[in-house]
Amino acid sequence: MATQKPDGNDSSGALALLCGVFTVGNQQSYDRGIIEHGREFKKLGRRNTYPGGFAVRTPAEAERLIDESGKRGEWAVYELQAEWDRDTVTSDTGWWHALINDSTVIRRVDT
Repeated sequence: MATQKPDGNDSSGALALLCGVFTVGNQQSYDRGIIEHGREFKKLGRRNTYPGGFAVRTPAEAERLIDESGKRGEWAVYELQAEWDRDTVTSDTGWWHALINDSTVIRRVDT
């Protein structure tokens, strides 16, 4: 059985395909989540009391979000298994989108 690694490779050497939706998260927590939970590790979508996780179109936009949030060195960029038009909406609080459906965190994207 293949084991998922934070960079998206599994122990068989397979690499996840780019889906075009990216997010940011605490690198230590997200890497651990990918290793421990594999495809069951999700970024949360919108809830009654939660607007949904950050969603952006490119790793460069995710890097911008990290810098604007002052989280350089703490957060990293992650690719989601999500579709832009189906799983995200314009955020009420910034230039990024908000994730409306829970989405699998595929891998960390090293930029």
